[in-house]
Amino acid sequence: MTTTTPSERDRQPEFIVWLRPDQEERARRLIDDLGLRIAAVGAPALASFRSSNLLDIEASDDFRRTLADHPDAALLMFALSADERQALTHPGSLPRGVSSADTPIITLEPLAPSLNDVRQLCEDHTTWLTRVHRAPNLVVAPGPAAAIASLDSFGRVRSIDLALRSGGESSLAALLIDAMEFIAATLGESESIDASLSGLDASSGLRLTVGDTLTSVTGDLSAHLRFPDDRAAAISLSDRAGVWFRGATLLGAGGCIRFDDRSCEWIDPAGTTVDESSMPEPDGSPVDDLIRRQIEPILNQRAVPTPPTRRIKAYALAEAALLSARTGQPESPSTILRMAGIA
Repeated sequence: MTTTTPSERDRQPEFIVWLRPDQEERARRLIDDLGLRIAAVGAPALASFRSSNLLDIEASDDFRRTLADHPDAALLMFALSADERQALTHPGSLPRGVSSADTPIITLEPLAPSLNDVRQLCEDHTTWLTRVHRAPNLVVAPGPAAAIASLDSFGRVRSIDLALRSGGESSLAALLIDAMEFIAATLGESESIDASLSGLDASSGLRLTVGDTLTSVTGDLSAHLRFPDDRAAAISLSDRAGVWFRGATLLGAGGCIRFDDRSCEWIDPAGTTVDESSMPEPDGSPVDDLIRRQIEPILNQRAVPTPPTRRIKAYALAEAALLSARTGQPESPSTILRMAGIA
């Protein structure tokens, strides 16, 4: 658990916390662990309130009004409805003072609903985008970060087998962006993606169609990605797995790298362990512990924002996967980029 001195707490910004009522206990533990100061609390307009109070504060469902009342506040977004996404992906439309603040925006879900929104943010609101952090972001978790750091010595990666599963702690959209950010950081842009989406059967037995937007997708997604020079990646994602897990196996010139959120192991082609690292399991929720560990450097201004090019590549890969799941055919991320006006 983090201990925060009074002077450190005074230097931290106040937070607007946006959440669904069912997320209140998670939010309360995180706020207590980090010693966060709360300016306001709210929930998406469509959330079902148990009472008018969340975190013992009178809750609002008017996001823009809350921003106007606290323009310098940091944001901790456990939940995002279409209204909040619309506001935060169009900072020029926000109340005066909000877009010019320098406080962090921390979200548990992807902020932008589409590649076009990411492109516009990268082109027109670069400074704003540097304030946006998603947690628990896979590529900065201890295990994956150690794997990425090893690649200069490991050599060329031939294939990746990546599995991300959630039991309700994270949406399929967040898992998909996590997967594609990691793929973009390690293998780059794929030539094609062949994906399928399961778990969309209605109670009547009729098959439902894949959602029109990234943020509406749910179920189990599997995909095979082809890259130049015979490289490949396979991903398996689910937001209905009942348990949290994120891990991968990378095969390449240096042998085999295996990781999960908290550990990483590199074994060379001869079977010798080259390097390994691990963190002890937390007493409580492993997901909430990851979120807490990622928020700490953000508050201390030590966190490195996701590079704009990686954001764009991740969304292009994600949208190509969803298009493939709809068409039943392999799709090209480069085509998605061209359709979005990105060379």
